[in-house]
Amino acid sequence: MKAGHTQKVFGWRRGVVVVAAWLTGCGGVTGEEALAPASAARGLAAACPAGLPDGPLVPDGTTASTCAAATQTPLTLTYASGEGHQLDLYRPATGSGPFPTVVWIHGGGWRGGSRLDVNQARWLVCRGYAVASIDYRLSAVAVFPAQLHDVKAAVRFLRANAAGYGLDPSRFAAFGSSAGGHLAALAGTSRGVAGLEDPSQGNAGVSSAVQAVVDWYGPTDFARMDSQLLARGCGPGSAQHGQPDSPESQLVGCTVADASCQGAVALANPVTHVGAGDPPMLVLHGDQDCTVPSEQGLLLTSAMETAGRCVVQRDVVGAGHGGAGWVSTPVQDATAAFLDAMLKPAVAPSTPQAVCSSFQLVGNPATSTGATWTYDSVDQGVHYVLKGILFQPATGTGPFPAVVISHGKGGTARGYSANVARTMVGWGLVAIGTTYTHAADAAGTLPAGDEGASEENVLRAHKARDLLSCVGNVDFTRVAAHGHSMGGFVTGQLLGTHPADFRAASHTAAGVSAGPNSTRPDAAGNITTPYQLHHGDADTVVPLSQDQTLKSILVANGTPTALYVHAGYTHDQIPFDATMLSRVRTWYRQYGVLP
Repeated sequence: MKAGHTQKVFGWRRGVVVVAAWLTGCGGVTGEEALAPASAARGLAAACPAGLPDGPLVPDGTTASTCAAATQTPLTLTYASGEGHQLDLYRPATGSGPFPTVVWIHGGGWRGGSRLDVNQARWLVCRGYAVASIDYRLSAVAVFPAQLHDVKAAVRFLRANAAGYGLDPSRFAAFGSSAGGHLAALAGTSRGVAGLEDPSQGNAGVSSAVQAVVDWYGPTDFARMDSQLLARGCGPGSAQHGQPDSPESQLVGCTVADASCQGAVALANPVTHVGAGDPPMLVLHGDQDCTVPSEQGLLLTSAMETAGRCVVQRDVVGAGHGGAGWVSTPVQDATAAFLDAMLKPAVAPSTPQAVCSSFQLVGNPATSTGATWTYDSVDQGVHYVLKGILFQPATGTGPFPAVVISHGKGGTARGYSANVARTMVGWGLVAIGTTYTHAADAAGTLPAGDEGASEENVLRAHKARDLLSCVGNVDFTRVAAHGHSMGGFVTGQLLGTHPADFRAASHTAAGVSAGPNSTRPDAAGNITTPYQLHHGDADTVVPLSQDQTLKSILVANGTPTALYVHAGYTHDQIPFDATMLSRVRTWYRQYGVLP
């Protein structure tokens, strides 16, 4: 990227979006100088959801509309110690949240710009996003990877403090243009790369993962930029990225063209780190760009496709490196539409499947003793013979949130599940529990199968959730799950099997292992539900390491989680602990189960 041009910034993000700015007036060409497309237009990778728009974008001379909330005075926060670690947070004026968040990373060749360059990102506030515009250390202050460290520190800070600011920690994205596009792409591809994160900046243990990336004309392979520019027919003056004073050389702290610098260059290249766990990406590039050639975007697109990841590459017709085309309604709407698809998925809870005439209730669920129930039905070819407990708030008009409570080995729904339900119904939840194969009174219940997180017990747990439709006045967008020990194993396996059906979850004394009764690692990898974990460090029945393993899987996937280790607690001391239950209640509030 060349210096000496007006800097502008662009970006959005649904969940958390990391946005960066572009340089305007850099190498745009017109008339007979117009360049041929870098390659045939590319569309959607096979890994992307169906229905995403693709194809070239044609700016139409309009500018995306804004709203009053986008011009409000932001909340200025410090996300890490030291100079240059502030962010401005803008939030929607309407809606109760938690909001998806855009982390805006300004551009300027890594050596200019500031968080105040937010004009082209603020409009996302009008579409229901929180926008966080961040400062980061420029190359004159610190060389790479300091800039990426700062981006990830900002994401960790926002995720760790999401509840206080009304943000949804499960929906973060990185979005940027030019230098910012480079950092946004790296935020997506470099998860877990040694040296590319600095936990000492704060909130160590909190995930810096993003759930989507938008890269507008960002460099992806520094050493190839000059040859690509010359091959495209750009003037010799454009091919200066390998020089000692180029923005790229100043970023990495050595001359990009020198052989001795190639290790540093490779570390800073987003394409180096592309892998199987990378989030979906939108890659936009002007087809007339003579500052960062559009082949740079194609390199990233190709690497993502090879790794089997979702990537959408679109040309912006007639656009150079920045300029009016990038603020046009078609370009900005296309960016927001991609983020909406990734971070505002139209995934509704599954439709409950239950034959309510077979659901027999005994007693009054709105009393302190609750009610018991039985269910005998063949549903989708599975014979269910179940029994359980039900508690319902005595006051209020609903629709009510609900929770599925799962007991451990040797326990029962009438014992453990009912005891926990008596507390949770006081929070305003409808609470249901069923009997599992590992129950003391499991005889005669179906489907039969192994104990713990077996397929049959997951069927039983999900059927209990479905039976809430027979209770009536339950909000199926606000259903939680909670369990203890083997019931916690069932809870984890349930979340991994039906991730869209539960808003938040919690358990005590459970976790992941390869054994037949525990939540399995493959199921844990599918969990997207915010999940709070509790374990006693004196537990000799289920090792603490199992919940530590589960936490590590959730953190790596960017799933909101917290593990509370209770000092001196044994396996049997934790399931009814008042502090644990208070934290669960706060968790359910934080993630929208409870108001």
